[in-house]
Amino acid sequence: MPVRFTNQLKGPNITLKRTKPTLRMAEMMFAVIDHNRDHLKQWLERVASTHKVEDTFKYLFEKEQETKQGKKIEYGIFAGREYICNISLFGISQKYASAEM
Repeated sequence: MPVRFTNQLKGPNITLKRTKPTLRMAEMMFAVIDHNRDHLKQWLERVASTHKVEDTFKYLFEKEQETKQGKKIEYGIFAGREYICNISLFGISQKYASAEM
């Protein structure tokens, strides 16, 4: 049975939305990565290979395949309409009902 993920989790101050492969999501993510490149490169390997929106779009498609396989899910963290960053769940185990963040 495939893992089912909710598309949105809403709290009082932030909303988590699935980072589906859309041009708008790629543009938002790329803008944050590009603006914070020097700071993020120590934690995100993909910063070095992310030079344009298309690189982020490609990443979103690759990540979506992992989501369909039940291996990984990413949510964008939004404060109002402003995209802040991502959070990922990986190492997902249906058997143990667990994942790593």
